[in-house]
Amino acid sequence: MSALTQIGNAPTWWALGIGLAAVGGTARRPALLLSGAAVLATAASQVIKRTATRPRPNPQVLGFSALAEHPDRFSFPSGHTTAAFAVAVALAGEGAYLGPASLALAVGIATSRVYLGAHYPLDVIAGAALGGVAGLVVRSVIG
Repeated sequence: MSALTQIGNAPTWWALGIGLAAVGGTARRPALLLSGAAVLATAASQVIKRTATRPRPNPQVLGFSALAEHPDRFSFPSGHTTAAFAVAVALAGEGAYLGPASLALAVGIATSRVYLGAHYPLDVIAGAALGGVAGLVVRSVIG
C-alpha cells in the first residue's frame, strides 16, 4: 500500500509528465494532459487544505497506528487522491488502456491513503471529486 501512496506524490506525476514529453511524438499529448492535471489538482487541493484546516486522523483517538508519514498536518481533501483522479480523468479516452489503467491506479492510491491512516474516507471522496473536475477542466482547455 505504501508503494501506491508514493506513486501518488506530486513529484512522481511531474516526473512522468516530463518523461512522456521527452519521448515526444504521440506521447506529447498525454504528457501535457498528465502534467496539467497534476499541477491544477495539486494547487486546488493545497488551497482547500489550508482553508479547511481539517486535522489528519489521530491514531490515539482511533486506536490504530498510522503506517505513513504525513508531510503536513491537514487532511481535507487528499492531495494524492485529487492528483490521481485528475490524471485519470484527463487521460480518459487517450487510448484503449490508458484511461482504465489510470482509473484503477487512482482507486488504489485513494484506498492506500485511508488504509495507511493518512486520511478519513471523506478526504479521499472529496479528493476524487475535486480531481475529476480538475481533469475535466484540463481536457477542455487542451482540447
